Amino acid sequence: MIALLGTFSITPGFTEAEEVLREPVVLERVARGGLAALAFAIALPILINRLHGPRLAGYKATGAIVVYLGVSLISTIYSAAPLVTAAKVFEMAAGVAAILAIAYGPDASRRLKDALTLVVVAMTALLTVGVVGFFVVPDLFAPFETRPGFVTLRTLGPPYMYSNAVSSVSALVTTFALAKFLDGGVGRREWAGVIPISVLGLILSSGRQGVAMALVGVGLVLWAKRRRLLVFFMGPALIITFFTYQDAILQALGRDRPGNWITLTGRLPWWEAAFSAWERHPWTGWGYASGGRFVALESIGGGAVSSVHSGYLEVLVGVGIIGLIPFLYALGRVVIWSLRQMSARTETAIAVLIFPLVLRTAVSSGFGGWLNMEFVLFFLLAAIADRSWIEGRRDSVIGDVDEDRVGQVSRLSSSTI
Repeated sequence: MIALLGTFSITPGFTEAEEVLREPVVLERVARGGLAALAFAIALPILINRLHGPRLAGYKATGAIVVYLGVSLISTIYSAAPLVTAAKVFEMAAGVAAILAIAYGPDASRRLKDALTLVVVAMTALLTVGVVGFFVVPDLFAPFETRPGFVTLRTLGPPYMYSNAVSSVSALVTTFALAKFLDGGVGRREWAGVIPISVLGLILSSGRQGVAMALVGVGLVLWAKRRRLLVFFMGPALIITFFTYQDAILQALGRDRPGNWITLTGRLPWWEAAFSAWERHPWTGWGYASGGRFVALESIGGGAVSSVHSGYLEVLVGVGIIGLIPFLYALGRVVIWSLRQMSARTETAIAVLIFPLVLRTAVSSGFGGWLNMEFVLFFLLAAIADRSWIEGRRDSVIGDVDEDRVGQVSRLSSSTI
């Protein structure tokens, strides 16, 4: 959480890529680096101590992300912006070390799930403060953007989070809270109370990606937990509502700018630039966290934009095919585990998160960029999935041993008789 805290610091205004390279040391980056260093200093000794104990085989998705981190570190040598790459790698390493320390510790499965829940609770707290601030201190929490919101001229964008990030957080919290509520048990009422806040945050932040993420996440939760409700009521009601108020809905989602649908709010030129940059260095990329902004976007005069707004393209243009392979391997294992859990209707609240996260990463940095909430959730999901497979194999082996012992006892009894 200490390393993650630094990711909520935002540099005011727009900074060109050349200016970042010319003046890399500013207060915001110093604060982020200091928090990452503190987190690393706390987590690394614990991790080293736990690695001296019995090693746990089977952390394949987690191991792949560590390989991805290693490739990112090596990319510092040839990076288009070496100082930026080194800082981002160090920041990500702090988050990785903290989660690995949990994964290699006692009662790892429960602690990893508790850590994931803690991240969601922190997201909920930040979202709640933002929603309250929208009405109480609108000049600080609800600025007038260049495009209007869905229902008001103002858009929810607190000082510590951009409006698109608020939209994403709202969708993730809504999905998790609904699943927890439908699971029942301890905390059911509390999670039910979170849902109105997260839905309000989704509406006020006016992000289309958040709406899409919420539709996917909520739809999957209902499919797993309340399939009849989804098929016979919620699904038809949503379809009828859309076709009845189609023009108004599309106008609101487009934020009164029809061109947003054609260029995906300016993303298509950025993605084209990313592909062009990647084609020049397909295997190694241009350096972790540097290829997108300092090569691709700079080539089209978009250096003030922080990323190409696609985590998958950020990986590709940053560390190339060599880095993309372990990244996609880890993602594939998490998706497979999540699908199995959803089919079995177990761990729904945790398993369902990867699907809106995948969507978020397609149109924003998501977990394909650098250390942020999405990356922490992704790495926690990878560790939880690995741990689940390890325990499943161990239980299977124990079961086989028990069956062999029963068979030996039966044969011994028969021969004695």
